[in-house]
Amino acid sequence: MARNTSKQEKINSVFNERKEPVICIVHPNENAYSETFIHAHIERLPARVIVLHRSSPPLQDMSILKQFLWDNQVEAVLAEYAPVGVGLLDVCEEAGLPLIVHTHGGDTQINDVLERMGTRFLELFEKAAAVIAPTIFIQKQLLEMGAPEGKVIVNPYGVNTSLFCDANPATSPPLFLAVSRLVDLKAPPLSILAFKKVIERHPDARLIVVGTGPLLETCKQITRALKLSTYIDFVGIKTPTEVAEIMRTARAFIQHSMTKSDGECEALGVVFVEAGASGLPVVATRSGGIPEVVIDGETGFLVEEADIDAMADCMVRLVEDPELASQLGKAARERICINFSIEKSIENLWQIIEKSIQENTEQQLFKRLELRHINLVVFVDWSQPEDLLLPKIESLIIKIASLPNPLNKTLLLDTRNITEEAANLVLSSVIMKIFLEQNLEGMEKLVIAPLGELSEKEWSVLGNKIRGCILLDENQENNSLPTNIPILTLEDLDKI
Repeated sequence: MARNTSKQEKINSVFNERKEPVICIVHPNENAYSETFIHAHIERLPARVIVLHRSSPPLQDMSILKQFLWDNQVEAVLAEYAPVGVGLLDVCEEAGLPLIVHTHGGDTQINDVLERMGTRFLELFEKAAAVIAPTIFIQKQLLEMGAPEGKVIVNPYGVNTSLFCDANPATSPPLFLAVSRLVDLKAPPLSILAFKKVIERHPDARLIVVGTGPLLETCKQITRALKLSTYIDFVGIKTPTEVAEIMRTARAFIQHSMTKSDGECEALGVVFVEAGASGLPVVATRSGGIPEVVIDGETGFLVEEADIDAMADCMVRLVEDPELASQLGKAARERICINFSIEKSIENLWQIIEKSIQENTEQQLFKRLELRHINLVVFVDWSQPEDLLLPKIESLIIKIASLPNPLNKTLLLDTRNITEEAANLVLSSVIMKIFLEQNLEGMEKLVIAPLGELSEKEWSVLGNKIRGCILLDENQENNSLPTNIPILTLEDLDKI
């Protein structure tokens, strides 16, 4: 049936209106300088991001948190680290919101964490909308723990390739760079021991250590004991911009990551991605997810954990052959730009979040409105007198209930301009009259649901499920209808 042009000009205010989506990111550490991947999520996702951390007031009471999420019209919750996801599982389920869990390695590796979480991890894997792993290595661990295969998605961390760039190992002095938290996982003392062997053969080499942590004093004492104080410079915490500047002056990046006795190992290591993006070769260990970033012999060198002799030999090769360092660095830069850019990582993450929101909206809407194969929206002028309104609604319901197979139809009445109580009174009156006066078997099978106020996201989902719109009054001009959905008359209903 052809559309009425005057009505068509009034389209879009309901179905096509879009607002900026709202998501809530919850993470445990308010000011963790090393968690650049979380900062990237907060700063770069194309949404209004509400950030909560361990000490945020809403997190102190789950009932308050649920209301907080509703009041702020949050559409999805992103939990950074699996234990955070476990803590949010119940409230997200009660609030009807999708929970996306971003694992980062240690949160699903450390033995005491696994013991403490117990079966809650399995519940998390079952109920979360998506579980994100930064590497294939972590994905395999999650699958071994019982996560459903289709729910665990690999999305590597990304870096700003415009910031981390322009290193020139071929012309740089034999300066090695180590950037990390100074903790057991990164094993900085072993990097220092390997560097000691390099100094024995090339006393012009230097090492800059960026970062701090519980092993800082230990590293400084080892440096003094090995008489390396003039060769190693501990410069503390640096901003990403400052780290990028230092990388431009270096010959190579080093880190001797180790698997800890509690099971924790490297998930990926953003700093390896930053070094590669800068154009630096990396000398590291075959630990955790590192081999997914550093390709041995192509973008750097990988050695076995605890093999400081092999690490030293690789470092010496880069001291003695600047062109080799340059060749590896260029290959690293190319690989990172293709596979690990921040734009690609954020785009992939946002697609996961958007899909979760879409699927959750659809599930909630289907459940609330009892949507079926054929869904019809009825736009009603509720301002007219009841003696005019009720017969029109009655005729429509009788027509729909008389059609074949009423079980596959849902009638949705637009009640945005009337209270739910008033709409239910009208419907009850009409339906009662039909039951008393008509013998229609289809009436018991037909679903009639008040539409009420819907969010833009809900209208978007609903628009794809509507077979047609019905205007009870020919002169209705105040309803905005989707352009791709036909306006039907009662006669048209025989054809659906």
